[in-house]
Amino acid sequence: MRRVANDRAAAASGAKGFTSWSARTADHIGQPVTPLLAGGSIINFSTTVNRNPPPGTSLYIASKSAIEAMTQVFAKELGPRKIRVNAISPGEVETEGTRSAGIVGSDFEKQMLQQTPLGRIGQPDDIAPVAVFLASDDARWVTGEILAASGGL
Repeated sequence: MRRVANDRAAAASGAKGFTSWSARTADHIGQPVTPLLAGGSIINFSTTVNRNPPPGTSLYIASKSAIEAMTQVFAKELGPRKIRVNAISPGEVETEGTRSAGIVGSDFEKQMLQQTPLGRIGQPDDIAPVAVFLASDDARWVTGEILAASGGL
């Protein structure tokens, strides 16, 4: 039951929060301050769990799938304003959230490790350089992409 409650909370804060933030942000983009900007980059976060979702994660998966779809739509809508929109789809990453959810050290984590070609859980330092790249001018031709940083999952 805890997983279902966590799933519902994640979905509520995921897609609903993202949709609300995105709508407010999109409304402000194009207002007088925008001509001062030479474009920009929005980076969203999804999950590789979308590829092989375990039972009990339906709402979480729905929220992350919505984020991926909105990433691609916003890329098309904001591209003319030179704003790139991409998402990072990490595999399991050891964070305060995965620790408090009981994932670290669990049977689920052991299954993930067996399926991950690099054989370890990701760390925030594995994901940060991907975000830095997407935010940089080196990614000036990258938009609407869902980039996996997952240890091979």
